[in-house]
Amino acid sequence: MKDTFTQASRATFHVSSEAGAMAFTMSSLSTAITSADYPFSETVHVQLSDHDMNNINSMYPMGSGVSSTFISLQSAFARDTFRNEMHPVAVVQVSEYVADVTQPQFVSYTLDMNTNTLFLIFDETLDPSSIDFSQISLQVVMIGPLRQY
Repeated sequence: MKDTFTQASRATFHVSSEAGAMAFTMSSLSTAITSADYPFSETVHVQLSDHDMNNINSMYPMGSGVSSTFISLQSAFARDTFRNEMHPVAVVQVSEYVADVTQPQFVSYTLDMNTNTLFLIFDETLDPSSIDFSQISLQVVMIGPLRQY
């Protein structure tokens, strides 16, 4: 499937099949994963962008299990090789779900002594209620045992 035949921004994730339920529409940053040997297929594998994944994660319980993961597809999501738009899909529950078991990884930080702020950057969305500030330590040197004051 070539990029011209799919538009990830025409796919919407839902937390429930109920009308008015929390929903997130994917951005165009997510892309179709294709095979160079055979780009046309009946199956579309989508590589979710960091932006889309972080938004889905921040809308808990969306994407946290079978009972809270639904999708809808607009007709402009994809076309066949004859340029016919697909039939739109109303809210459908996920048929298979694989839970996120990857631990968040710390990426970098910035300490601004003028504004008294510490910016911590991670590779995925964090649950704000899980943050324990007593678990942060700054030290003078990079190696050696941590000396607390």
